[in-house]
Amino acid sequence: MKHTLIIILAALPLLFTGCDEAGDESAAEDAPPQVGEARVIGEGEDFEPRPLLDNPSLVWQYAVEGATPGLEHYTSGRLYCALTGVGLFCLDGETGDLVWESPEFGAPVFDEEAVYLHRYPGDGPGNLICRDLETGDKRWNYAPSYQYRYNMVSLGGKLYLGVDMAMDVAGTEADQRLLTIDKATGEQVDQLAVQLNPSEPFYLMSVGDALYMRTRELRRLNPESLGSLWGHRLPGNGLIDHAYDGESLYLLIGDHLERLDPDEGASQKLLKLPTRSGKLLYASGHLYAAGERPDTGQSQLTCLAVEDDSIRWAMAFPGQIGAPVYLDGAVYVVVTTEHSGDWGYVDPLLEQYRDAGQDIELTNLVFSVYALDAAEGELLWRLDADFPLGELLAADGKLFLSAEGGRVFRLDPALM
Repeated sequence: MKHTLIIILAALPLLFTGCDEAGDESAAEDAPPQVGEARVIGEGEDFEPRPLLDNPSLVWQYAVEGATPGLEHYTSGRLYCALTGVGLFCLDGETGDLVWESPEFGAPVFDEEAVYLHRYPGDGPGNLICRDLETGDKRWNYAPSYQYRYNMVSLGGKLYLGVDMAMDVAGTEADQRLLTIDKATGEQVDQLAVQLNPSEPFYLMSVGDALYMRTRELRRLNPESLGSLWGHRLPGNGLIDHAYDGESLYLLIGDHLERLDPDEGASQKLLKLPTRSGKLLYASGHLYAAGERPDTGQSQLTCLAVEDDSIRWAMAFPGQIGAPVYLDGAVYVVVTTEHSGDWGYVDPLLEQYRDAGQDIELTNLVFSVYALDAAEGELLWRLDADFPLGELLAADGKLFLSAEGGRVFRLDPALM
């Protein structure tokens, strides 16, 4: 089936077979400044829980049977959440009421009117479903004649799918392709055979009005011809995360933060971080980099002002940190911390092993939401949970939080 499809759909010229040096020549040679010592949140304080569920800032909660939902998107007063094995569900942002739900949950991509998502292999041959954002009604179903996995981005009137058939079909030779789908009809427009030297997975991303392909380098693609406009090498473990301020693209590469010109691909190293992995956020003229420190076992949130590339503040946390979000002058993060005492979460599987006679030390975990002043980094408040928390999403003056047990919460910081 694979070879028949390729014969019927004429392939475009190969994207590329090697790496060029575009964008590297203008990279700064000097080492970027390093972040100094960070203030430690709660250092020297005795822990006293501030339960999230008993706080007046909790506006509503919604629960559906399952694990921890992903908070995927917010628009026009509605929150869209995905839960493995359950599907995609749409909640009213004001009340938390269920508006509609669908059985698909695979890697949703949103635009102004629709959501595009797929059933995982085993539920069908990589089917791609388009649903109306307002009603949840199915608009179309793209069903290829063979099974594959893909990552996908939306840009203009098209969906761009990065396909790797070798991941899905046992014994099939490597077959990597880039497909374009008409968002209005669900019909395939083009396909491009991708050959990388050396062979490796590739991922697509769209930022602003630009289309990128990420491998061991970052390439900007022409959305029409799918040809490469420039390439920028990604040293070490490659791109960890990115952010965009409307003009420049900021890249978190290993422990370095770089600024990249989207038009030319020229880059400048801005900052060397003490963290080795994490998330990057741009908001209100600042970059916030969150990650874990291998030297201290702590996590850290670092703030950089893009106006003059100055380090404004750095705060350390005694635990694992999640992705930061920004809302109305504050930055919010979820942090997981080990605590002694009776209050907290204990892994039930470890409890079973201990009860069965194994010598296992149990640790209480506390999951906390921290609110920091975005400009100064000062702690505004903290809420705690004795159950696993997921991720945060901030939009339209609202703060949403996911948790284990298929739970979604809306918090109102003004009520703290």
